[in-house]
Parts: sequence; C-alpha cells; structure tokens
Amino acid sequence: MSGGIHIRLSQKDASHVAEVGSSAGSFIGTIIGGLLTKNANAAAGVGLLVSTAISHVYWNEQNSNGSLDIWIPYKSIAKKAIYQPTSVKIGKHWYPI
Repeated sequence: MSGGIHIRLSQKDASHVAEVGSSAGSFIGTIIGGLLTKNANAAAGVGLLVSTAISHVYWNEQNSNGSLDIWIPYKSIAKKAIYQPTSVKIGKHWYPI
C-alpha cells in the first residue's frame, strides 16, 4: 500500500456498530474521513467503506479480543469519491466495495 487510513475499533465500538447497522458505521467513517481528507466526497467515500465493511464482515474478521482493523488505501478513497469500484482490507482479507 502507498498510504491510507488505518482504523482500529475497540471490541465495544466494533460490536456496537455492527449491531446498530450501517448508519452508525457511515457516521463514524464520514467523521474520520472528513477530519483526515477535508473533502466532502472523500469523507462520504470513507463513510461508505467503513459502514459496508463493518456490517458485512465484522463477525468473520474481528481480532481475538473483538476489535476490528480496517485499512483503507488513499487510492480506494479516491476511487469511491468518483464512483468507481474499489476495495478495503478488513482483518487479513481484501473486500470489494
């Protein structure tokens, strides 16, 4: 990877977001994306990536302590901002978004 965002959600945060649904994940991701990118489209892209990631694969990709690692390359954020297919690494696997 050539840089990106690494998000580590604690066990409490990850399981709460997974149970509450994609709206919470989207909110968290959009805030993180907005703080790091200062671009509305990129922030929305990060929000979509985080919410999709958590809602679809948390139970399979959680760490042994229940936390969750998400890696979003800058290239993936740029692609999502212009509505192109992309991927995100969750745990040890890459997932198309």
